[in-house]
Amino acid sequence: MSANFQLNTGDVLGFNYRNFISKQKGLAISKPDAYYKERNDTMDAVKVICVEETYKALFSLLTKGEYKSGTTAVQISNKPVSYPPQKINDLLIEICSTLADSLEEVVELVFPSDFEKIADSRLLIKTKGESVSV
Repeated sequence: MSANFQLNTGDVLGFNYRNFISKQKGLAISKPDAYYKERNDTMDAVKVICVEETYKALFSLLTKGEYKSGTTAVQISNKPVSYPPQKINDLLIEICSTLADSLEEVVELVFPSDFEKIADSRLLIKTKGESVSV
């Protein structure tokens, strides 16, 4: 067995992520409006893409017995699935709620809420008409 597996210590220690986070903090300080907009747009897009698509896929699978996305398709031969619609929705809402919470944690890695507090204070200063130094 050869030792071909070598770690990139910079990646393992998170150097690139630290640089990224430093830039995000700079954005929150210098352009709080842009930080808020980007954070909110990202949160909305991620939830729409992941949560709504998950709901549609699972609903289709549990009601029609089929779902297709890109090149992946699932088709149950003994269809339609006759699971009670209210129970389907209850289950899917629970799944989607858990997924939405998890996605908030993912967005938190990209747009830390601590920086949102910095942006808040910068916006407050701007609305009071005080000068903001960067």
